[in-house]
Amino acid sequence: MKIASMKGVDERIGNFLIRLLSFFKSSKSKQYPENPKNVLFIKFWGIGSLLLAEPSISKFKEKFPDCKIYILTLAQNKELEKLLPNVEKFFTIKLGDFDEFFFSSTLAWKKLRKIKFDIVFDLEFFANFSTIFGFLLKKQVLKGFTHGQKVIKESLLDFSIIFDEQMHTSLNFLKLVVSENETKVEKLKTQHKKFPQENLFKIQEVLKNFEFGKKFVVVNPNASQLAFERRWDFRNFAELINKITFLNDYGVILIGSQNETNYVKMIQNLCNSKEQVLNLAGKLELLDLAVLLSRAEILVTNDSGPMHLGVTVGTKIVGLFGPETPLRYSPLGEKKSVVYKNLECSPCMSVNNSKTVNCIYDSPKCMESIEVSEVFREVTKFFSKS
Repeated sequence: MKIASMKGVDERIGNFLIRLLSFFKSSKSKQYPENPKNVLFIKFWGIGSLLLAEPSISKFKEKFPDCKIYILTLAQNKELEKLLPNVEKFFTIKLGDFDEFFFSSTLAWKKLRKIKFDIVFDLEFFANFSTIFGFLLKKQVLKGFTHGQKVIKESLLDFSIIFDEQMHTSLNFLKLVVSENETKVEKLKTQHKKFPQENLFKIQEVLKNFEFGKKFVVVNPNASQLAFERRWDFRNFAELINKITFLNDYGVILIGSQNETNYVKMIQNLCNSKEQVLNLAGKLELLDLAVLLSRAEILVTNDSGPMHLGVTVGTKIVGLFGPETPLRYSPLGEKKSVVYKNLECSPCMSVNNSKTVNCIYDSPKCMESIEVSEVFREVTKFFSKS
């Protein structure tokens, strides 16, 4: 299913179902659990957003060490289970076609119904499906976000807070999960030494067979289908890579998903020093990528999931922002540099417009106005510190 179609179905059918289910919601006020034993976090969209929830999960676990924490997410995020040590178990739903989505959702619901949850946290910003799913589970309370144009979600929530678009997403999560009095988010926990052996061995072999595998920069020229407008032009990436390989003996490794292989190949074809460039697009699982990033000197990336994964494993980050703002999604870490033009029309993605890019130009001027020289300057700053 395409993103636009899913958003449309979620809004139209979701609104109807929430109105229907609200008739079955008890009018009695509920007491917030003081000592929760089982808690579920629901976050479907975005590897990056799920990683930004890690500080909240960790702090919640510190506060309630005996509590078992579960996560419901998309199947493509399943491998993150091995990077989030405080999580008891991941439950997943597959997107695919409608039949696969319906079957996997039903199966996950049946499994989760066997657990009595004290709290279900709905971490989705605008989706109705997560709220409906949480409402239909055995739980004491359901807590989530509400805001401007999506107040209908609130009719199924027992507790809610307003999502603050002028605040980093991780801090919004922290206020929802721990306390509205929270004012600071700790940096993401790094898990350098906890990778499975098979992933470590795979990347070790890849780097051993790459002549420039001892010192290298990873380049992620992609952005998920949620908003392709977040991508910097592929020719700019090629020019940046040419600058890096011309002035340094660093290798460059290109990454991307299976669906992004052709796009990444276009960049590789424009590179001058091809022996210094390795294309791994479509060849890495999520944990393979985590290991690779942990070995990299720098990650140059659009605003996307790999940026936050890089922070999680301690990589230096040069992040490029345009339609979305670093105010909400800047990488959590000290070793970072953000390039953002902050045009009058930016950001044009928000929770209130269902994270849809509303560009007033024929193409995203916010990304086009980022110069190669600017990005290269930020990269060389990290070179000097290496």
